[in-house]
Amino acid sequence: MASPCVSEDLTCSICLSVFTEPVMLLCGHSFCRECISVSLDKQKNCPVCRASVDTEGQSLLTNHVLKSLVEKTKQKLQYRHDKEKAEFLCPEHDEKLKLYCITDQQLVCVICRDSQKHQSHKFKPVSEAAALVRGELQNIAQKISADTDALETLVQSQKGEVDSTKRRSGELKSLISSKFEEMYKFLKRREKELTVKVNSDEEAGLNQMSEKLRDMEAAIAENRKLEETVTSALQIQDHERFLKTWSMEKEAKAVKYSFKPKRGNFQVQKIELSLGPYESHLQLFVWKEMLQVVTPREEQLLLKNYQTSLMVSQDQRSATYNQLKQGNNQYGYSTVLAVQGKPQKIGIYLNCPRKELSFYNADNMEHIHTASLANVYFPVSAHFMLGKSNSNNDPLVICRY
Repeated sequence: MASPCVSEDLTCSICLSVFTEPVMLLCGHSFCRECISVSLDKQKNCPVCRASVDTEGQSLLTNHVLKSLVEKTKQKLQYRHDKEKAEFLCPEHDEKLKLYCITDQQLVCVICRDSQKHQSHKFKPVSEAAALVRGELQNIAQKISADTDALETLVQSQKGEVDSTKRRSGELKSLISSKFEEMYKFLKRREKELTVKVNSDEEAGLNQMSEKLRDMEAAIAENRKLEETVTSALQIQDHERFLKTWSMEKEAKAVKYSFKPKRGNFQVQKIELSLGPYESHLQLFVWKEMLQVVTPREEQLLLKNYQTSLMVSQDQRSATYNQLKQGNNQYGYSTVLAVQGKPQKIGIYLNCPRKELSFYNADNMEHIHTASLANVYFPVSAHFMLGKSNSNNDPLVICRY
């Protein structure tokens, strides 16, 4: 049979081997001299096109062009064969590489084994060493595959979060538009400001998640490249070529000694878009911003006295701290806040779904502080305490608009 490296144009269609002394018939087809001679003894036709061949008084002419090409091809094949054979000979001792040095991780001959260079080194037969290294590579390939699967799962989750964030952003925009529709003339400017804020938060969140996705996908691409290297090496069936290829590839050694799973370096990033108190009480808070054009309803809250040191007015809408008596705060905890300016009115917003208690400067709706109520049992009630630092004895008043 012809070598798979040889073109079909250089093979005889009768013996299916490389031409030997090629001759050409008048129809243009060429064959080995011996092959066509035997064929014409049986029938006077071209074996390919079945054209009649008259051999009486005629001799088969040598195809010199084809003969030259065949000879050059044979020389190349012989050179390649000699080169491949030399690859598996020891460059120092011209002996066949029958052993694998575990210490140096390279193929060696029996003379190398006894040399000073490999003294006290560990050796294994090529077949055993190949099985050992293949096992290591298969283990690495499994780790890479598992890491890639984990990363792909993270990517899918991250993409889900991107879609969820986009949907959530759309819901918030729709909410803003529908609420502002009721007070269109005055509120169009405010509507635009809040929409810009959501767009800004959305863009910032999507940029962060997109960057995370790019990092994950880059990690997957790197894993696939490493996996391709390992898989390519594992496909080499010849033990000697496999060990030699794997031992000499720097990238292969890097895979073996420095590969670390990347899935632990990533977490699905979530961006929670929110309008704060505006989201569930949009009309209420914007209504407080436009008191000059809206007449609000009267606040119904009242003060109750739970401390002997607190004096409450008869209408139960104002309270004053009595410095002559001592009072103790036995509830919850206190937090010292840095507040800009001196707010005259404090707005309190209790978000039950999120379990958060927020404080605002009610004059300009500037956020002061938000406390988590994650560990608080509902229902809850507001508790205020006037301290001794209130030297002017200013009363605590529930505002009437």
